[in-house]
Amino acid sequence: MVSTPKKSTTTRRKGKPKVDLAIAIDFGGSLTKIIGGLPDGKWCAVAMEPEVVQISEHTAQAFERNTLGNGRANDRAWVKINDQVHAVGYLAREFLGDAGLWRPKVDLAVYKILAAIWVLKEHWQLKNKFSVSIACVLPPGEYQERDLLEQQVKEVIHDFETPTGTMKIRCRSFVCRPEGFGVLGCHQLSKGMSYLKQTVTAIVMLGHRNSSLMVCHRGRISNFVSSDLGFIQLVRKVMDNVAGQDETKLGKAIAQAGVNIEPFPLEKVLRHTDKKLREQELDQLIKAIRSARSDYMVLISNWLAKTLTTGVEEIVLCGGTADYLGEQGWQWNQSYQIYWHSNLKLPSTLEGMGLGNRMLDVWGVWKWHQERIFDKKKVA
Repeated sequence: MVSTPKKSTTTRRKGKPKVDLAIAIDFGGSLTKIIGGLPDGKWCAVAMEPEVVQISEHTAQAFERNTLGNGRANDRAWVKINDQVHAVGYLAREFLGDAGLWRPKVDLAVYKILAAIWVLKEHWQLKNKFSVSIACVLPPGEYQERDLLEQQVKEVIHDFETPTGTMKIRCRSFVCRPEGFGVLGCHQLSKGMSYLKQTVTAIVMLGHRNSSLMVCHRGRISNFVSSDLGFIQLVRKVMDNVAGQDETKLGKAIAQAGVNIEPFPLEKVLRHTDKKLREQELDQLIKAIRSARSDYMVLISNWLAKTLTTGVEEIVLCGGTADYLGEQGWQWNQSYQIYWHSNLKLPSTLEGMGLGNRMLDVWGVWKWHQERIFDKKKVA
């Protein structure tokens, strides 16, 4: 977890209900990205593994009892609601949970939100009873379920169990926006609102589980769509041509290998111990990645050609998969002005997390949410 070391000038709007903690969350397929802050301007960011798994209460209590040292809160998070305990993040991965890529994000979002609140509470040593304001993003294909998610959160947030006792949280407000909303906000910061009101901008978010597109027609968000063409499809294409690989570990290795497919990260997932067999396996893996990348680029380019609406003048490409694919090899049917991650540099606090531009969307949502809740006048 990373935090800002300094305060900034922040006041609460007159007449607005008191909020003790504001939180922005992106339910990414490879990481849950979270930014939270206090009324005095302090904020911090944390990333959690995407896994969620149901465990017994006895197992959760035994884990707490048998663990030497406390460790980081985001590595030992679990929540109990409706008499069921769910481990979230790294702890869920330890209990062999999966990332739920086959399920709607709404299915697991409640557990992730509650766990995130507890993690931030531990970070700032808040009491177990306080008020929050929540902002989150969902893929365009699931955006219609935003009211359902809000209802589910508000039904349980007032009373749930955690490793440090019962949390009694009052939800002052809950807002949900489509993925890419934060990136659009960052693009506005970079170019100015007057600029956006004169152009038609497409935000193309290439994520781990899915890819989405949101079009802003002269300052007004008019349409958004999503597809299953996330980075995971590239990983699965590779797995079709190699033997015995774990999806999560292979995906991480492919991402670390980067555009040039550096061998060193891939060596970590090789199965053979014999030197000659390892060389053959590595060669086969590199060829499979190169082929899968080429096929995936064609799929993404075709999807964009089919999906981009008439009149789009510029495209903002963003998301971790956009970072991985790089700027070469795109097949555009016409000439667009292309911006990579809105050309906005993230704060050094977020850069230090080593996640590149994967934090951009949640950062944009946080900036918008923070100012809406706290009347933020100066961002730390």
